[in-house]
Amino acid sequence: MPYRITVFADYAGGYHKTDYAFTEVDDELAAQFPGSNINYVAVPAFDVISAGFLIAHSALRQKVPGNEKLENRILFHNVAPRHDNANARKTNQGEGLAYTRLKNGVHVIGVNANGPFGGTFSYLLPFVDTIHEVDIGDTTSQFRSRDVFPAPAKQIIVDERTDILKRDITSLIPKVETEDITAIAENVTELRCNRVYIDGYGNIKLDLTKEKSLMAFQDGDFIEVTIGKKTIPAVVKYDGMFSVPDKGHNTAVVLSPGSSGWNIGNHVEFMQISQRSRDASLLFERVEETRHQRVTLRTVTNPAVTAEMQ
Repeated sequence: MPYRITVFADYAGGYHKTDYAFTEVDDELAAQFPGSNINYVAVPAFDVISAGFLIAHSALRQKVPGNEKLENRILFHNVAPRHDNANARKTNQGEGLAYTRLKNGVHVIGVNANGPFGGTFSYLLPFVDTIHEVDIGDTTSQFRSRDVFPAPAKQIIVDERTDILKRDITSLIPKVETEDITAIAENVTELRCNRVYIDGYGNIKLDLTKEKSLMAFQDGDFIEVTIGKKTIPAVVKYDGMFSVPDKGHNTAVVLSPGSSGWNIGNHVEFMQISQRSRDASLLFERVEETRHQRVTLRTVTNPAVTAEMQ
């Protein structure tokens, strides 16, 4: 059976970048899954939150006609900061390989890596029954996703070998820390979430759902967006980023629903920070390269500030 495989990895160190490592992994996967279509998605170095969100987004948007299962869809990922053990590791050991199969049939196999706000499997938790550790034996390779992981991926998915699936680690997967809403003062609300992706237009994708955003902000509210050390004024528009006029450099930055979301279970829309006809990511220092970025959104009530923002 030919498979459709997407590789999510941080080899290139950032979005929309490439690295020869992708070609090497492509070659190894092609040897294990002959005739398959293989593509890749790059994320910032060690950014397990970004990888985890994009893996879930790709898996949960898959259309399933009737009750058919997506037998041929594989999501293969490698983002391995090796932060699970700070001691010296002479054999290049790192976070373990894990495997799950979603209820729609999609196979997900990759490094179970976690950061301060979640990990590579965290966004999948509500949609899987079990996540298993995979026995990869002894390995000394620094480049495990090329030299080690493709073979057990084939053994599990094609050969249906269950003997290399070890303990169920579902309960050990951390939940995503996001969407914290705090009442700062009267009519002042602060909301925190994660930056999960920056698309080719510079739109900053968040793991903030429209449903939760509506609990904190009304349409037309003026807010401040803080990422890292930079704070930018913005306006909330639930009709979308194009519902503000294009004023060139003076075009308002907008918090609005973007193109991210999924339809398994309830329909979910995620919010984004954007600037019509411009690259909003350029407004924030190193927003593409910095991993594990928290985003703070806070209501602005100062009349002088809101008048200037208009």
